[in-house]
Amino acid sequence: AWNETLNTQPERLIWNVM
Repeated sequence: AWNETLNTQPERLIWNVM
């Protein structure tokens, strides 16, 4: 859930990218 993470917490999205 890439889009979901960004909607929930943009900070977590950065960790997902890493």
